[in-house]
Amino acid sequence: MVKETDDLNAVIAAADPKATLVLMPGDYKVFKGEIILTKPITIRGLRAGDKPKLHVKFSLNSGATGVSLIDLDLNGDGTLSDAVKYNEVSVGFEALLISGCTIHDFTKALVSQSLTGSTKITSVTIENSVVTNVLTNQGDFIDFRTAHLGSLTLKNSTFSNCATSRDFIRIDNAPGLTGTGLVTSVVIDGCTISNKAMTASNRILYLRFATNSSTVRNTIFDTPLAMYTNQSGTTAPTFLNNNYFSSPALHTAGAAAVKYDASGSYTTLDPQFTNAAAGDFTIKNQTLIDKQVGDPRWIK
Repeated sequence: MVKETDDLNAVIAAADPKATLVLMPGDYKVFKGEIILTKPITIRGLRAGDKPKLHVKFSLNSGATGVSLIDLDLNGDGTLSDAVKYNEVSVGFEALLISGCTIHDFTKALVSQSLTGSTKITSVTIENSVVTNVLTNQGDFIDFRTAHLGSLTLKNSTFSNCATSRDFIRIDNAPGLTGTGLVTSVVIDGCTISNKAMTASNRILYLRFATNSSTVRNTIFDTPLAMYTNQSGTTAPTFLNNNYFSSPALHTAGAAAVKYDASGSYTTLDPQFTNAAAGDFTIKNQTLIDKQVGDPRWIK
């Protein structure tokens, strides 16, 4: 059992590969900054309702093939850049799981990868989490530039004030990997996304990896200017049961290259958030409650 008086960086460095480290509640201030992971590992809080507060970012070296971050409060303190970054080139990265976490106040990205070389990642999953104030300075919110990412799943989570004047999801046409028969897939399911600082040129899905698919369902958007995509290389997404509150570009025909939700299954209702400015996205609109749209934590 790890305690707040421990040096978390030293504890992780000393752990065996595939270890599960369980952190007691508390504010972990002995070590702040970058923790470089060199092995597969699970780092989790003891209690989901009282998450340990960490002031760190995680950088994944090639040995960190599988990483799970569960029931943690990750605080970038307005100075740390990427909450999670792929730090080396490797074809051996497997699953990254971020589950039950509260993540906030990072300056750049939630998850990023950009090193030149052949990098392959099986999957990235963000579930049952709340992510706030990730400000995308010199990068996009979820940002893969030179890797093949097999699947990206955002499920039952809330994203607020993320992707400031940048794209929400970016998966580029990685040299030497794109167009070789590899496929990348993206699923956004049961989320609440309130990114009012995205501009009219910013995209929810900036997918340029040559063979891609995406599905967006059961999600509330409050992104007044952003579009889904204007990339010819982005395969038309599959849409189902979304709600676009004051987000016309996501469901209205625009320029010929712009893809939008024409499924006929969406609504454009005011969710009647309890207090969005304070981070309370509990919905009061009975139609949306009945249709089970948005992050389930806010449907009561």
